[in-house]
This record gives sequence, structure tokens and C-alpha cells, in this order.
Amino acid sequence: MKEVGFIAGDVKPTTYTVTLTDPTVGRGSFIKVEHSVHGWVLARIEALKTYLDDFDEQKTNATAYVIGYLDASGQILLPKTPFKPKEKIYLADNKLIISILGLNTARRGSLYIGLLEGHEIPVYLDINKTINKHVSVLAKTGAGKSYTVAVILEELLKNKVPVVIIDPHGEYSSLCVENDDYDNMLRYDVKATSYLDRIVEYTTDTDVNPTAKKLVLKPEFNMMELTDIIPMRLTDKQAEVLYTALAEFAEDEIEYDLKDLIRRLEEEPTAYKWKVINGLEDLMDCGVFEGEPVDYTELVQDGKATVINLKGTTPQIQALVVAKLTRDLFDARPAKPYPPSSTWWRKPTTSAPSAASATS
Repeated sequence: MKEVGFIAGDVKPTTYTVTLTDPTVGRGSFIKVEHSVHGWVLARIEALKTYLDDFDEQKTNATAYVIGYLDASGQILLPKTPFKPKEKIYLADNKLIISILGLNTARRGSLYIGLLEGHEIPVYLDINKTINKHVSVLAKTGAGKSYTVAVILEELLKNKVPVVIIDPHGEYSSLCVENDDYDNMLRYDVKATSYLDRIVEYTTDTDVNPTAKKLVLKPEFNMMELTDIIPMRLTDKQAEVLYTALAEFAEDEIEYDLKDLIRRLEEEPTAYKWKVINGLEDLMDCGVFEGEPVDYTELVQDGKATVINLKGTTPQIQALVVAKLTRDLFDARPAKPYPPSSTWWRKPTTSAPSAASATS
């Protein structure tokens, strides 16, 4: 074991001050200290401060935040009593870090996202636990959120998981480009791979993104959906007019587009229809519903990624696309129109389908 310092100052069960004696231990390093009751407890170094003491000797203090210990039942718990003052601290070994953090050690069938900084431990995420839950990648600007998401997306493609990427800034077109950073590929034990044949890109604006296909959504709506995306707030009377028109199409099982809906509203003998018609005309003008709608079975395919590139699209239309597309994909899940081997619908949840979105 490598001794790197000792506990100094105030000691609490969940945090304590340490004096470091090893200059290689920095912010984010994992350390361990022996608790009189619970044995080895894992902590993480934060908030380093170097200063000169009364004898002009340089000292480095840091705050250690306790992560926990592994009890007999396999649970990770925090100690309820403090550590002993002046207890020696050691650099945490890989086995303790892996067990306390619950890191996956099997690369096969996992998402490999890199190495744990300062300890060079490969970090694997369990695919089912990751994509069947809500996942957020949070960090300050420039910390590497988009890059981390791109790594996760590549790993999903390697494991033949279908992916839909809603890309507001046009950042993920680079997935088609093979990486040439060979030094880091050697360090992280990965190979250069091109995903060009696995990625299809759609856009709302082909002038800004000329290499992408035109995205056209199905002009079919229920009342709740349409009131969400129409660029106006409807009064009760206006909503009643719209509901009547939609109900007639649904009752007769008639396929319709926005033009059909507008023509139907024009037949209503009330002045409340005109503002609704204006809102529907604004939806038509955005261009998202004009043309041949995309086949959603083409968007979701095993081992394929669909990038919805919204670069150059106004925030209002971006919000419309996200609301309409995610709801349509979610509603399509029970029908299982996707390949039987797809995990996309195999384990139903109450949440929306897996889709990756990156923001700066």
C-alpha cells in the first residue's frame, strides 16, 4: 500500500481534512482510510491548498469526501462515526475502487468510455442499466460533454443498439469521420473505426446541411399533441373548433395533412376558427410537414444511428421537431414495427424511447 498522508484537523463521518505527503496525489484522486468499525473506507480528494507553515515548510492540505464502505450484504454505506485523528491515508487500490463505485469489469457487452483519471482503471457501463434508464451527462462548458456522448454513441453502435440522435448544433456529423489520434487510441486500447455506413443524417434545412436528407414528419396529430406544437395559445372556444375537426377525421379513419385540416376548419360556421387556421398555416410554413414523411422504421434500426441535424433551425422549430418526433417514436413502440432483435422496444418503460441529445 502506498501511504500518501494523514488525517488532520476536524474529522466528520462524511468528510475530513488530510495533510498530503505525496505530491503526485491531486484533485480527484481516490484514497482509503481504515475505520475502527467498518474497515477500509473509500474517499475522494478535493479542494487542495498549499501553504507555508510557521517553520516556512511547504504543506498541502485537502478535503476528503467519503464515498463509503462495502458491508457484508454488498451495500455501499457511509460510516456513522468519525475516523481517528492522524490516521494514515493510502492511495486506494483498484479492487476497492471497482467494488465501491460498482464499475463493470467486463468489456464484452458493455460501453467502454475510457479510463478513471489518476488510476488508469477501464470504465465500462452496463448497456441495459444505461439505456433502460434516464442518463444525463453534466459538466461545465468545454469539459467534454459532447465528446463523452459521442463515445457512448460509438459504443452503442458497436453493440448493434439502434440510436436516434437529436443534434441541435450539428456536432455529431463527425461520427462518420475515422479518428486519427493514434497515441490516445493506443493508450485507451481502441482501434480506428469508421461509422459512415451506419449513420443516416436528416435535417430540417438542406441549405445549411446539404449532405443530409430532408426531414419530413407525419402530419397526424391528436388534440394534446397539436395544442403543444401549434405556435399559439388556444382559448376554450378555439380548442373546441379544432377538436371537432380532428374528431371527424379520427372517426372516419381518414388520413389527412395540414391542408386537409385547414380546409375542414374553413367549413366551421364560427369566427373562432380563423386564429386556429393562422396557427396551422404557421406550422405549414415551417416546412417540417411538407413532402413525403419519413418512415420511422428507417430511423430506428439495429446497429444504425439516425442523426436529426437541427443546425440552422430556429429554436421554435427545433422544439416542434423534438416534441413531435419523440412522441411519434414513443407511440410507435407498442406496435413493434422494428427488427425483432432490437432491444429498443424489448423492455417497455413508461419513459420516452432512447434518444441522445447534446447541448452546450
